[in-house]
Amino acid sequence: MKDKFKEIERKFRELGIEGDGVFTLITAKYIQLLKLEPSDRLSLTIKKAKSINLNGSKSKIESLIEDIVNSDLVGTTLPALYQFFHSKRFRDNTGKFFTPRNVAKSMVDMLPLKENAIIFDPTCGAGTF
Repeated sequence: MKDKFKEIERKFRELGIEGDGVFTLITAKYIQLLKLEPSDRLSLTIKKAKSINLNGSKSKIESLIEDIVNSDLVGTTLPALYQFFHSKRFRDNTGKFFTPRNVAKSMVDMLPLKENAIIFDPTCGAGTF
């Protein structure tokens, strides 16, 4: 999947859009597609997406976003996209790191199965767990 994201990143970069701008545009499309109720946070994402300078490449960018969304109509790759497009800048600015999916899966697999268990997510992050 990382190769696919690198290809998406390359295509957006050629059109002058990088990092969190890519994720914001993709997320805004999912908000529209899934007809989500516009909470304050979602409204802010839509507003931010509309303010991104598309550098005269609106139709190319919209086509690229359509391809991404149409390959995953329910947004299951959004946490991975978030980590890919935010991780380096996020780490550099905050010192926070994302748990790799294989590590998170191993940790979850180690949990004992108990009826009516309450699970605390110690990471409270992008949804890896």
